[in-house]
Amino acid sequence: MSAARAGTRGHFVVKVVAWLAALGVVALPMVAVVNGWIGAGQWPFRQLRVDADFRKVDVDAVRAAIVPTLEPGFFAVDLGAAREAVERVPWVAGAEVRKRWPDTIEVRIHEFEVAARWNGDRLVDVEGRIFDVPGDEAIEGLPDLRGPDERAPEVLALALGLAPRLELAGLDLIGVRVSPRGGVDLELADGVLIRLGREDLEARLDRFLASLPEAQPPRPGLRWTRADLRYANGFALSWRPASPPPPPPIPPAFPPMPGADA
Repeated sequence: MSAARAGTRGHFVVKVVAWLAALGVVALPMVAVVNGWIGAGQWPFRQLRVDADFRKVDVDAVRAAIVPTLEPGFFAVDLGAAREAVERVPWVAGAEVRKRWPDTIEVRIHEFEVAARWNGDRLVDVEGRIFDVPGDEAIEGLPDLRGPDERAPEVLALALGLAPRLELAGLDLIGVRVSPRGGVDLELADGVLIRLGREDLEARLDRFLASLPEAQPPRPGLRWTRADLRYANGFALSWRPASPPPPPPIPPAFPPMPGADA
């Protein structure tokens, strides 16, 4: 290789290195801004757009939760922290948070669809997820489900599967209890308790409902209030008076004697 060509090549390498160095100096501040290292205060959010059904979620509560997380500005905002803040708002099941240039934050909210009360003081949604709401937002008239938290989806599915069977027999299911060992009890609207046990739940209930019209009280005026289906080939019923006995008649007041003060 001639000395002239070698000198030319060496000069080219020097120019490339110098060009790359200069590019790095120019590009570094741009990357820094994009990653939120600098310039956050110069790019504030000015608009908040919330997309939700708003059946239960309060838009003011959403605004109060997310606004503090937006202070770093457009480039520095932590969208994960913003999403978590929104998801702590009552009735929010999940949220998606996006930013739109130049000054807008967009929030899409998925609300819980309540299905039943869970263990007395919480709620469970249609997917079997347990959640809490403030006490004054509780819904009256919900079915009452009870059991270990990890079995909430199973208990809900059981209630949804058994309720139509009972309804066809004229019985209204209002509660399901599952013990830590898996025993299942059903509560009906009139205070009746049905004990299903742990195995063959649907088969046991179907057999019981098919035989129930033939069950006769031991004496007139009684109705069944408890059914134990934990038998291999039958069930046991407990009975009580269909209605409380009437109170004894109140004796009439004695009329005043003639000449006595009334």
